[in-house]
Order: sequence, then structure tokens, then C-alpha cells
Amino acid sequence: MLEFLTFELNDTRIALPVEAVSSIYEAVAIHPSKIECPGILGDFNLHGEMIPVLNLDRHWKRLAQTTNLDSQIIVLNYSQNLVAIIADDVKGTIRVQPEAVIALNNILPQGYNLNPHGLTVYDNEIYYVLDLESVLATQMDELNHA
Repeated sequence: MLEFLTFELNDTRIALPVEAVSSIYEAVAIHPSKIECPGILGDFNLHGEMIPVLNLDRHWKRLAQTTNLDSQIIVLNYSQNLVAIIADDVKGTIRVQPEAVIALNNILPQGYNLNPHGLTVYDNEIYYVLDLESVLATQMDELNHA
């Protein structure tokens, strides 16, 4: 069984591997980052440590959302670093069989860019299954070169 944390971001239902999640917090102020990078929304103060908040909306080529009082911050462990993303609404966890995750490459037209992400259906809802390695590696690379 695969276990995912599910959340919504700009009307997109997203699932990410639960083992990558460190913690979840209610929305607080996002501080301007000292690093100017389009992939960074700002920094989140986690017990005195400034954690970069990544702009996950860039993945869909959308404008970054604004953080509001209903938003939540998901802190992720990635490559021995902590990073954060914003969620409009964390829904909870789901468990699905590995074969229930359909690789997007299997359903996209031939010649389309390779896409490491997938889709799954749970309780009659479709979730976009993020391949965190591909999403975060790109953004962390930008951050490290900023």
C-alpha cells in the first residue's frame, strides 16, 4: 500500500508521499527571503530556523497564491533539508494500492514531454500524485544557484 497526504492548492487535489512530510502548521506570516529566486515565496520561521517556502504553483505555470488565514504550511524533508509548501486545505491521508496510481506518461499523447507524476482516484475524487523528486529537485537547484 502507498500512503499519501492529500491537500488542495488552487482547486487542484494533490497527493504526496506521506513519508516526505515532517509537519503541518496553520498559516503564519511568510517572511521575505534573503534569496531572490522565482521558486521561493519567502521563508517560514520554524522554531528559529528559516525554512524556504517553495512556490508549488510554478509547477502548473500559475501565479503564486497568497497565503491567507485558512492556508496551511506543509514542511517536507527533502534531501536532508527542510522545505515548505503552501496548501489551501490539507485533507488528510489516503492509502491506495501501487497499481491504483496511473503514470501520466501512460496516458499522455506520444511525443509529449516526459512527466514523472501520476493520477489516482480515491473516494470518487481524482488526485494529482506529485513526484516530489522531480518537483523539488528543480526548485532546490534554483535555490542553490541563486
